[in-house]
Amino acid sequence: IALAFMGSEASAQFAFMPLDYSISPAGVGVTVQYGRGLNDESGKQNSLSGAVTFGGTSFFAGAGAGYAGAFGDNKAEQFNFGGRVGFKLPLAESPLAIAPAAGVNYWSNGDFDTNVLTVPVGVTLAFMPPSSGSTTIQPYVTPYFTWMNVSVGGNSESDTGFGAAGGLKIGFGMF
Repeated sequence: IALAFMGSEASAQFAFMPLDYSISPAGVGVTVQYGRGLNDESGKQNSLSGAVTFGGTSFFAGAGAGYAGAFGDNKAEQFNFGGRVGFKLPLAESPLAIAPAAGVNYWSNGDFDTNVLTVPVGVTLAFMPPSSGSTTIQPYVTPYFTWMNVSVGGNSESDTGFGAAGGLKIGFGMF
C-alpha cells in the first residue's frame, strides 16, 4: 500500500496517480494508492488507483489505472491510465536506492471534452533498510520534470513544470 503526497500544480496532481513513484523490488507487485487534493485549486478531489509492477534486479516497469472525483456541487470525474519504467542504480550494500524513471499518463473527461497527456521524468531516492521478514518499509521522494498536453474542446496547449512526489511504501510479501 502506498500513500502519495504530491506537490506542484494541484489541478494536475491526479493525472499522476496511477504511477507509483517508489522503487519496485524484484518480482511482481500490486500497489493501491489514495490521494486527496489539499487546496481549493485541486478541487479537493479524492483519487484511488491501482498498479501492477514487475521488478527485476536492475529495472522495473508497471502499468495502472485510477479514478478521481470531487464531491458536492462539482461532480467532475476522470478515469486515468498510466505506465512507467525505471532503472535501479547499483549502490554497493547501501540501504539508499536511486532510480531514474519515466512514465506516461492519460486521462479524459467526456463531460468537459477534456483530454490530458502527461509525461513525468524524475529520479526516485528511497531508503530501503534490510528487513527481517516479508514486511518491508520504504520511504521515498521523487523530484520530477513534467511535460503536459491539455486538449479542451479541440484546442490544445502544452506546458512543462517541476514537482515532487513522496510517500511511504509498505510491502507485505507473498500471502
